[in-house]
Amino acid sequence: MTASTCCIVSFFMDNVALPTVECQRAVVEMFNPSHHPHYQIKTALTHEQSIDRFWADNGVPVGALTPDKHRGLIDHDVVLFLDIDCIPLCMGAIDRYLDAAARGVLIGNIQRSNHIENNEHLFVAPSALAISRDVFRRLGAPSAQSTQRGDVAEEYTYRAEACGVRVEAFLPLRFDAAPGFSKTDVTPVSHWPLKAGLPHYGVGTTYGSVADGDLFYHCFQIFREGNQARFCEKARSLLSKGPGRAVGLPQHP
Repeated sequence: MTASTCCIVSFFMDNVALPTVECQRAVVEMFNPSHHPHYQIKTALTHEQSIDRFWADNGVPVGALTPDKHRGLIDHDVVLFLDIDCIPLCMGAIDRYLDAAARGVLIGNIQRSNHIENNEHLFVAPSALAISRDVFRRLGAPSAQSTQRGDVAEEYTYRAEACGVRVEAFLPLRFDAAPGFSKTDVTPVSHWPLKAGLPHYGVGTTYGSVADGDLFYHCFQIFREGNQARFCEKARSLLSKGPGRAVGLPQHP
């Protein structure tokens, strides 16, 4: 697979500080051996609208959306959607997701829409979700919009399950906001259940597996006070230990 066929996409809004954006950029750059393009896109759209807009500009109309020539059209066969507060944890993480997606797998971090009564449906969340353009078309180019049965991009998993596309979802291995943290140190809701017998996930979750090790870290709730500092601390820790350069990385206020 050549670097030009794949890309990484992260969206952010005005409520995310520049140091947070640059911390993610630096970690992705350090753990991106294949040098896949990483688009960090500032947007006034919602998360789901931004995802739909990206697909339209990448040659797959979603609903009534068509390519916007003023934005500069793009052309990538495989896409890794990566939340602005999600970063890889090792050199193989990005290619692990993209290579699987290139083979026709819908792959990513597992999540559950706890605010929706949908029989505890588990899905690949767009915090770190890789999918090929061909598979996305096979799914019927669904909108990432939330529905009565699912959260942002949950429809991708529903469609994959219905049409026989393989889904590979990585479980949380641990999370920062563990019992014993003070209420001032964590957000009002610090962790959430998946299903009985499965681990919880929460603020500062590490995703991976026994076979693959630690793959991605997702801070969650980056808009809440303190979480951007938490995320930047994690990023700087990786940069100080791993390959690459952390020179010029701004300090978080």
